[in-house]
Amino acid sequence: MHTYSKTGRYTVRLTVRNAAGSNTVTRSNYITVNTLKPPVAAFSATPTSGSVPLNVTFTDKSTGSPASWSWSLGDGTTSIEKNPVHTYSKTGRYTVRLTARNAAGSNTVIRSNFIFVNALRPPVAAFSASRTYGNAPFKVTFTDKSTGSPASWSWAFGDGSISTQQNTDHTYSKAGKYTVSLTASNAAGRNTITRSGYINVGAPLKTPAGAFSASTTSGKAPLRFSLLTEVQDRLLH
Repeated sequence: MHTYSKTGRYTVRLTVRNAAGSNTVTRSNYITVNTLKPPVAAFSATPTSGSVPLNVTFTDKSTGSPASWSWSLGDGTTSIEKNPVHTYSKTGRYTVRLTARNAAGSNTVIRSNFIFVNALRPPVAAFSASRTYGNAPFKVTFTDKSTGSPASWSWAFGDGSISTQQNTDHTYSKAGKYTVSLTASNAAGRNTITRSGYINVGAPLKTPAGAFSASTTSGKAPLRFSLLTEVQDRLLH
């Protein structure tokens, strides 16, 4: 290993030897050493807006090989991490500053009002179902589609069953029309949506009992006959 301490283009030569002799390979201008320049600071963030508390991930995009970073996140918080994660706990617009440094110097970028934090509002409940009608036993997958960052959910499926999962499966075992409601909640409040008669469940399917008869069952060849089929319904259980 070797450290080049000055700028320039360097030719490298290697000679290898054994008892039979030696051989040399030369690579002209093989190593190029540039002058170190200060970095150019740049960054992005995800997300840049949302409701309080807002978790933001900052990503350094500086060029020029920075060796250290200094962040000012606008709410009095600082960081020396390359890619810090920060939670904004109050509403407002925040200006973010990043200074990137290396041995040659530093550079600073400032993004005014870069982060916008809104007041948290109650969610707006919404949901969908994988299917809404069929015969018992009838399995349905319910999917939460609420907006406004809900933190908890409360389902009522209309047959006395409930769930607190965000997305849930439920099986209806009896025929009937069922009203489904979902309450979505967060720290700011709650909202409920109710869909009356949303799920329609029919009686369990019946299995047919097959039967048939023929107009002629014997005779001389060639024998022509008509085949009559009869289908009788029979309960599965």
